Amino acid sequence: MKRPRPRPQLPGLRARLARLRKTCDYLVSHAELGADLRAAIAAAGSATWTPAEDLSWRTWIERQGDEEARRQLAALDALIDRLVEEITVKAAAGEGEEGS
Repeated sequence: MKRPRPRPQLPGLRARLARLRKTCDYLVSHAELGADLRAAIAAAGSATWTPAEDLSWRTWIERQGDEEARRQLAALDALIDRLVEEITVKAAAGEGEEGS
């Protein structure tokens, strides 16, 4: 015999909704980046994915991208690595200042 499902509580529902909104925001940002990258690669004369595939742009480039698409992906990855490093250094410097 099945047990009745517990009735959802408002705080739990709010927390789930907040997580879903965060996920949705991430997916929208990822797709927008894919659309921008698709436009840049197409402007360089390379084949690209369809707009419906904007969420899977990295996989498309890794599997089907030409030299230009792979070059732009590598440049994007390098930029992200630099930004993460800068943020990490700033955070570490901020922690050092707090400990002083």
